[in-house]
Amino acid sequence: MPQEPEALPISKYYITEEKSRIQARLEHHIRTLKPLPPWESSSGPLSQALAQNSCYHDLIILSRTVTQGNLLDDMFLAAANTAVNSACAVLMLPDDYTATEPCSHPLIAHDGSREAARALRDSLPFLQTAGQIDVFSGKTTTATAEFRQRADSGLLNYLRLHDVEPTLIREQRAGPDISEVLLTHAKERQNDLIVMGAYGRSRLAELVMGGATRNILKNAPVPVLLSH
Repeated sequence: MPQEPEALPISKYYITEEKSRIQARLEHHIRTLKPLPPWESSSGPLSQALAQNSCYHDLIILSRTVTQGNLLDDMFLAAANTAVNSACAVLMLPDDYTATEPCSHPLIAHDGSREAARALRDSLPFLQTAGQIDVFSGKTTTATAEFRQRADSGLLNYLRLHDVEPTLIREQRAGPDISEVLLTHAKERQNDLIVMGAYGRSRLAELVMGGATRNILKNAPVPVLLSH
């Protein structure tokens, strides 16, 4: 089972210098915020530290960009574990993400599950400022036509009550993993955010590192908002 990123066995001096460098860079980017958010640092598994501090935050932002060895797979695990264990959503940014404007055309991956509903609620601040919204309704091997119709109707009514008018797109191909179809849709429609639930099978590592979630985290060219 892959392990999450932890501190490397390097000198205490280097760690202190690196913390100061990162803090200075972050404070430069958020210098206009009043009051300036407090700076905190921690050691150990990334998801554990983030989950412990998530109760009093609206969103956890992680970067997919890494430079050392197999840490990319480790970051997927950290992002997914954080989403499952945190009290707020996780937003994972793709490599070299530089957008400065709010998203204008998000894509909601919806299958009627509790996890997808949580992601929908967590993404409302993004949806309410967007100009166009796509709802990708995936067909599963277990959902009946009646359940799918009820889930789609409930989602559309919920969004309209929050002054959000989406476009519903129904995927007719059934299967446990339709991530490639969703990524192709996002590329063709030029979506700039993907909203989805973090869930899967049984054990935690399999829950979020297998199938659609992992593929989307690894290959999405836009930010991905995860909730559990």
